[in-house]
Amino acid sequence: MKKLFYTAAAVIITAAAFFFGKYSGANLVRDGIVANYPLFKSLVSNSVVEKDSTISLSANYTDHKTLFSLLNLRESDTINFQIPYHAIYGMDLNSKYFRVSKTRNQIEVYLPNPYVRSLDINFEGVLINGKTTNEKLSLENNNMLKRDLTEIILLPLSKDKSAIKSANTKITEAVIWLFVPYKFELKMYFDNQNFDLPEIVGLNKDVEKYLKENFSNNK
Repeated sequence: MKKLFYTAAAVIITAAAFFFGKYSGANLVRDGIVANYPLFKSLVSNSVVEKDSTISLSANYTDHKTLFSLLNLRESDTINFQIPYHAIYGMDLNSKYFRVSKTRNQIEVYLPNPYVRSLDINFEGVLINGKTTNEKLSLENNNMLKRDLTEIILLPLSKDKSAIKSANTKITEAVIWLFVPYKFELKMYFDNQNFDLPEIVGLNKDVEKYLKENFSNNK
């Protein structure tokens, strides 16, 4: 009888030790993921949105005297620009503040707003009042114009809500792939504003639910 008791006790202790070790090991992995800031920073910093477009702007003499002088225009004139550009929206967490906090199974991520990380203007395609810059400027003045145009379009591009939201979504998707597979509940904040998580099938959206929503009407 005693032998049976000791055998049963040994089995229970062994099983308890196994599940405790498994649970503790899983928690160590999960905690390690949360504390792995280099990986987090790399994922976020490499999640960017690229935009190729053309922006149309008007300039008046009061705000852009240098340009009017450069183009030999009168104070009463108006400059209409069409500027093709390539912009990359994202963030570099090596130079920006961020915070990742964990409370039980919930993770809250606080990030700054995405911004224009790089900007290239296709100056050969720039039109000033319908004409190319080569038709209106010397090479020296053209180089000065390039500098001024970059400054002029940076402000409106930095307020492009659509591009910023796309960058928010791209970054959030990367963070979801990092944390959600480990059964964490995730909350994202950009500039202290809550951002709704995009749905990724198999992670934070049930596969069967997705199939029913998208293919049930095709039968």
